[in-house]
Amino acid sequence: MQTESNEVLYDVADHITVITLNAPERLNTISGPMQNDLTRLLIRANHGGLANEVVTDVALMARAREIAANAPLAVQVAKRMMRMGLNETFPDHVHHVYLQLLPLFKTQDMQEGITAFMEKREPKFEGR
Repeated sequence: MQTESNEVLYDVADHITVITLNAPERLNTISGPMQNDLTRLLIRANHGGLANEVVTDVALMARAREIAANAPLAVQVAKRMMRMGLNETFPDHVHHVYLQLLPLFKTQDMQEGITAFMEKREPKFEGR
């Protein structure tokens, strides 16, 4: 997307918005036009209330590793439910969430999560 200053880059892929400062000659110090672009793009990224945090690329990768450390089946269901929620009514979505979560209660990962919590240790999820 083109910005007023060309010093702020904006890209959206798979419901993830990436805003990049692009003024290396000024060590990315924020100018007036750059601030206008940032403000406009952050408001745009938050459209619909889906953006709730701004993180650096390093923090993003740390967050991705944190999510990946959870039970794989539960992460898959959560991602699927977020995507489905974008295109269905609230009552339909609640019904689908219930249908997706119910089978997770029967998984070995669910039992491992409960056991690990009770034993105060990190779980060892296997995606089963």
